[in-house]
Amino acid sequence: MTLTPTLDPSNLAAWQTLLAAIVGGVLTFGGAFAAKFWEHRQQRLALRAAFGAEIDALLKISEIRKHEALAENLLGSWKRGEDVVPTMFGSPPQSDPVFANNVDKIGLLGSDASEVVLFYTKLAAVRVHLRLMCEGGLRSMTLPQRIDFVEQAFSIWREAKPSAEELVARLTRKASGRGKPRTVSR
Repeated sequence: MTLTPTLDPSNLAAWQTLLAAIVGGVLTFGGAFAAKFWEHRQQRLALRAAFGAEIDALLKISEIRKHEALAENLLGSWKRGEDVVPTMFGSPPQSDPVFANNVDKIGLLGSDASEVVLFYTKLAAVRVHLRLMCEGGLRSMTLPQRIDFVEQAFSIWREAKPSAEELVARLTRKASGRGKPRTVSR
């Protein structure tokens, strides 16, 4: 005698319900994970775009205001023995809006985070020099002290600027979703 399995309709319904619950749970979890992943990705892209734009603007403002030429002219005058004290109006800002408002999210930049922090640290160091100049601090210095003081700031800026230009290009590229540049082999 052969036993043939019979499907109990009540048992089948229970298995269908269990399978539907498992599939529904997996889809819900997967959907929530995908949504969180997408949100995180969008935050990273937006943060890269914002930092890239702010650093680019700071570089362009420095170029428009001719800060490097001003420093070179001052150094040249002082080295020729001319007792020139620049008149500067206003004072550089304490911080920049994108950096100040997103410092807690800097880790989202991944491998670019350290370079962003390094740029803003160097910028803050240069601003210390500018602030002292704006407040008339050069008046109490001798010409050799002024030369040394401005050369320090100029040295920091010359080191920071090319790295910042590369950083802006990389942040902008990554923010547009293009990632690393591809090289074409011939």
